[in-house]
Amino acid sequence: MPKNTINKTGALLFLLTITAVVAIIVFLKNGSGDEMPVSADSLSSDSRAIARPDTTIASEISDIISTPDTIAAAPPDSIGRDKRPAGEAGAEDGYWDGYYDGVAAKSPNPDNVSSNFPTIGERAVYAKNYAENYDRGYAEGRHGKPLQSAGE
Repeated sequence: MPKNTINKTGALLFLLTITAVVAIIVFLKNGSGDEMPVSADSLSSDSRAIARPDTTIASEISDIISTPDTIAAAPPDSIGRDKRPAGEAGAEDGYWDGYYDGVAAKSPNPDNVSSNFPTIGERAVYAKNYAENYDRGYAEGRHGKPLQSAGE
């Protein structure tokens, strides 16, 4: 039967370590002098102050920050007006509308030829080119052909 032996050196080192830790705690506590207050109410307002970030702005960037952001807006008379020629606009719009309808497998709808062109002649040219290129775009979209511009 094995004999239960205690390592006397290990036990002695353990006891010395515990004694040293307790002695250091007592020494540091006595060496700190004044007792620290227990509650925050007894602290002075200076020691309870909350840290606040420095929000001052450097003079070299204050001009940049003070300038408001502006967005250039189009004049009110240009809203809704297409700057492209009527024939080109009709061809492009018709092709792309047809292409996306073909890819989405929607039923063809080449009759949506409304435009904002001011004269009857321009609207007629737009409608003619729209209808012609809608059919071509729809066919290419249905067959999965790669994207092409209306002018090609």
